[in-house]
Amino acid sequence: MMKKSVAMLAVCMLAQSHLAIAAGTPAPQEINIVLLGTKGGPSLLNTARLPQATALTIGDKIWLIDAGYGASLQLVKNGIPLRNINTILLTHLHSDHILDYPSLLMNAWASGLKDHTIQVYGPPGTQAMTKASWKVFDRDITLRMEEGGETRSAQPG
Repeated sequence: MMKKSVAMLAVCMLAQSHLAIAAGTPAPQEINIVLLGTKGGPSLLNTARLPQATALTIGDKIWLIDAGYGASLQLVKNGIPLRNINTILLTHLHSDHILDYPSLLMNAWASGLKDHTIQVYGPPGTQAMTKASWKVFDRDITLRMEEGGETRSAQPG
């Protein structure tokens, strides 16, 4: 699985550089990769390593590759605001790659996501999982908005 994640990361980085060159603009000056979680498998036997999640920043765009348990907290610990995530790429739907996905969506909404929609890419089943995640939080979102919260652009696409 690690080979697939690294390969997907390389493809994303190369695609971004290729698109910039094809458009006649210089490649982004700053690319940052933050390994938020590197542990394989769903069990948590040691808190020193959490399941799969990688943040990729290219210029001002933030990609999250996989969202294993603890991804939201690790993003915050690394100074990456959840509301600034542009794209989530789920390599596959094993629990060690997606356990934090629903809470990440809700936390991004609750932390002020309002000026863009997070683009989500993944294998078959991703759209159904996203819709189910929003359904789980529907009552909570409704109550918060009735209590004076703002409408946020966070609907599944």
